[in-house]
Formats: sequence, structure tokens, C-alpha cells
Amino acid sequence: MEPQENRSPPVLFFSALGIVLARWPYRLVAAFSASLAAFLLVFLSSLPGQSWASWWFSASDYTKAFIPAASILLGLTTASQAYVFRHARADSVYQAKHAGASAAAFLTAVASTACCSPFLIAFLGLAGFASLVSLHQPEFIALSLMLLLVSLYY
Repeated sequence: MEPQENRSPPVLFFSALGIVLARWPYRLVAAFSASLAAFLLVFLSSLPGQSWASWWFSASDYTKAFIPAASILLGLTTASQAYVFRHARADSVYQAKHAGASAAAFLTAVASTACCSPFLIAFLGLAGFASLVSLHQPEFIALSLMLLLVSLYY
């Protein structure tokens, strides 16, 4: 077996992700959280009473591409956080403390994004921020996906 210090960080990242997804409970966590994230992203971005067909017709192509990509990344990140939290050594208070803090920070960020983003967009819309987001939607989507990748990597 090759020593780990000779392996590049992307190889270690994919190895770690493979270890997490090799166990069925974490695959189940990833699938459930990805499905829940997709549902919430569609539900929270639709108008009240809007049907699926109406949402699909009215959503931009960027939004249609963002939802599956973000859902998959959120599912993988949730499964990785669950793995880290579950496998933190009980004898190491330092590791357990940081695994719990990391999981809590991730869940708080997801909840605040899902709950507060319509409020923030409406509030910032008064200042013209909504037009900035709509004009630069591909850049904001790329930034969001990049932040999700970074959170998955670290």
C-alpha cells in the first residue's frame, strides 16, 4: 500500500468520499438529504399553488441545472458530516467537539439558507440587489456550487 503523504489531495478526497459511501447507511443519508434538498429548493422557489409543470416552464435553465447539482453536493456533504460525527473517537473530546460543531454549522447554514433566503432577497430587493442577482445568475450559481464543493472538500 502506498504511503498517504505521497498521494495528492484530490486522490485523498475521493478515497475519503469512497469510504463514506461504501457503507449503506451513509448512502441512504446522502440520497435522503439530496432528495429533501431538491424538494425544498423546488418548493421554496415556486409560487403558492404553482404546479410542477408550471414551475418547470417558468424556471430558468440555470435554476434547472443548479437544483440537481446543489442537491447532490448537499447530500454528499451531509453524508460526510454524518460519517465524521459518527466516527469521532469518544476518547478524543477535541475531535468529538469539532465534529459536532462542524455538523451543527452545516445544518444551521442549510436551514438558514432555506428559511431566510426569500426574506433576504425581498429585503435586499428594496436596494436593487435582486436585479443584481438576476443579471448575474450564472455567476451566483457558480459561486454557490463552488462553496458547496469547498465545504465538501474540507
